[in-house]
Amino acid sequence: MRVANKTFIDMVTAKRPDVIISCFGRNTSKNELVKYFGSGGIDGPSGHVTMGGVPMRRVNAFHPSYAVNYYPTYSCFRRLLLLEFCHAFGVWCGDWQEQAWMDVLREICRDKAQALRRAELAGVSKPERDEREWPELLDSIDKVFEETDFLQDFSDFKTARSTLLGTDMNWLCCDAGLFLQQMSPSDPRALPLLRTTAITFQNWAQKMWAFEGPPLKQNDPLEPGMFPPTRLAGSPFVAARFGLLELQNAVLRFLRDMNFSYVRPNPTSRLDTDCQAQGFAFLRLAKALEKILERIDED
Repeated sequence: MRVANKTFIDMVTAKRPDVIISCFGRNTSKNELVKYFGSGGIDGPSGHVTMGGVPMRRVNAFHPSYAVNYYPTYSCFRRLLLLEFCHAFGVWCGDWQEQAWMDVLREICRDKAQALRRAELAGVSKPERDEREWPELLDSIDKVFEETDFLQDFSDFKTARSTLLGTDMNWLCCDAGLFLQQMSPSDPRALPLLRTTAITFQNWAQKMWAFEGPPLKQNDPLEPGMFPPTRLAGSPFVAARFGLLELQNAVLRFLRDMNFSYVRPNPTSRLDTDCQAQGFAFLRLAKALEKILERIDED
C-alpha cells in the first residue's frame, strides 16, 4: 500500500492533471497528500484542490472492489461507480452537468453503505444480502409487469421511456439477477425465496399464455422446463411498432429463460431451480431494457 500511495503521488506531481478521480480511502495512509487527494467514501464531496499552486478538480468515488467484489449484489454501488467515472470525464471535457437523479442515487448508496457498515459493526464480517429484501424486490418487478401489462401497455416511445426510467425496471432486474446468483438451492435459507419465485413465475406465465386459453399445465417429467416449451413458443402480444416490439420480445425471452431454469434431475424427482440460470435471465432482461432505452433516445 505504501508503494501504491507513493506511485500515485509521484504521478500526480509529475502530470499535474486537470481532473483527479479519488478511488482509494484517505484513511489508508499517513501521507498527507494521500489524505488530501483520497476518497471521502461513498458520500464524500467532490470539488477543487490545488497542488503547488496548480488548481485541479477532484471527483470523489470509491474503490471498485467495494462494488464488484465486496458487495457484488447491490447494483446501486456499480451504478454510482460508473456515474462518478462519467463525472470525471465530463468535468475533464468541460460539459458536465449535475442532475437531480444523481444526488438521489448518491443518497441511496450512502444509506445502504451505512446500513451495511452497521451490520459489520454488529459482528457480521461481511453481510450477505438480506433474504427479506427478495420478496420486496420481486414484488416491485411484479408491480411493473402488472401495471404495464408486461411492458406492452405503451402508446408511444415517450411513454415507454418515462415508465422504464421512472420505475427503474432495468436496475430492479439487475438487482434480482445479482441476488439470485449468490443463492444456492442447497441453502436452507434459499428455499422459501425459491418457492416465492416459482409461484410468481407461474402467475406470470399463466397471465401471459393462458389469458384466453386453457390453463398451463406442468411439463412432462421427461421434458425440460416447468411448462411445455411449445406452449410458450407463441406470442400473445398484439402487433406493435418496432421499438415497442423489442420490448415485447425481451419480456417473452425472459419468461422462456425462466421456464428453462426449472429442471428435473430425473423423471421421478421434483423440479429443481437453477439459480444461476434465473440470475442470467434477469440480467439479460436488464441488458435488453437498457439497449431499448438507448435506441429510444437515439430515435
